[in-house]
Amino acid sequence: RASNEQVIWIEGNHDKGYRPEESGNIQFVDSYALDKRLYIVHGDEFVGIKMFRNALFLKTFKLFHNLRILFGANPVHVADYAKKFHVLYDFLRRKIMNCAVEYGHEKNFKAVACGHGHFAEDTIHEGIRYINLGAWTEATNHCLLVNEEKMELITIENAMQDSEWFTTELSYNEAEMVK
Repeated sequence: RASNEQVIWIEGNHDKGYRPEESGNIQFVDSYALDKRLYIVHGDEFVGIKMFRNALFLKTFKLFHNLRILFGANPVHVADYAKKFHVLYDFLRRKIMNCAVEYGHEKNFKAVACGHGHFAEDTIHEGIRYINLGAWTEATNHCLLVNEEKMELITIENAMQDSEWFTTELSYNEAEMVK
């Protein structure tokens, strides 16, 4: 696309303080909405469990992570480490989905998209479409392509090969930022 087009960057829990000095047309926001059709947010606010915001928990987690590395384990992303504990990870994924869907109901959105769970999925839950884009740190990267007719969760590789998505001009005049 042309370099003068606007790019919306939805900031997540690890993005604060990491904005590039030259950001051009990138607009940094906490969330974004396309009418009542789609609400887009990072998703960390949907966890709803205070232990992950607790300083003692974070310090303890980092200590164990550093000990693993000290004893020869490779450094891993927190999400990769959490995925080793399937029951806990599935609980957290469901918690994010349930909170996102609840927010969608409260604000009358038809769909809610986020990525905090690091697990790409697209499902209808309690009448609200829930889309998690996964994460850029995962082996298979996904994106959510949206035009006036449809929304599609697709791998980046497939998106780049699909000329339909890169020839369609979007005309969301009513898109609004949500603060």
